[in-house]
Amino acid sequence: MACQASSPAEPTAVLLIPFRLGATRYAVNAATVQQVLPLPRLHPVPEAAPWMRGVFLFHGAVMPVLDLCQLACGQRCPDYLSSRLLLVGSRENASSVPAAALLAEGVTQAVRAEAVELTQPDPGLAGPTYAGPWVELDGQLVQVIAWECLVTPEVRALYSAAWVTDR
Repeated sequence: MACQASSPAEPTAVLLIPFRLGATRYAVNAATVQQVLPLPRLHPVPEAAPWMRGVFLFHGAVMPVLDLCQLACGQRCPDYLSSRLLLVGSRENASSVPAAALLAEGVTQAVRAEAVELTQPDPGLAGPTYAGPWVELDGQLVQVIAWECLVTPEVRALYSAAWVTDR
């Protein structure tokens, strides 16, 4: 069963936050991002999965940081000045997808793009479950990811009361 991310009703244009995973450009719908933050000092989580980069304190709550490069490409996101945290989800609606900080590289701006969904010519080219519609940015095709689909049961296990608690 494919993951279905929530999305607003057929916009003619959408505000996107582009980023890189390795050499490939992707984007996330800015409407799903609560805040973009510089990379803070992270505290490691012992025996965590490689994509669990660490945790940091954000407004009195311990926030897990998921490394998108590690999740998607199997390599750690470099600590560049353009590496940023995308705070996604809603802490108030914990029954759906929990709040998380996604670490991505090449986050420098938000751009408006025409919402152009392309039909995949072959199911083998559909990409991973988190890959969504395609848009054209600066003359290149960029795939919009559904970050909600990255929050697997393994990732959700990190959001137990022991990890994400308010002071």
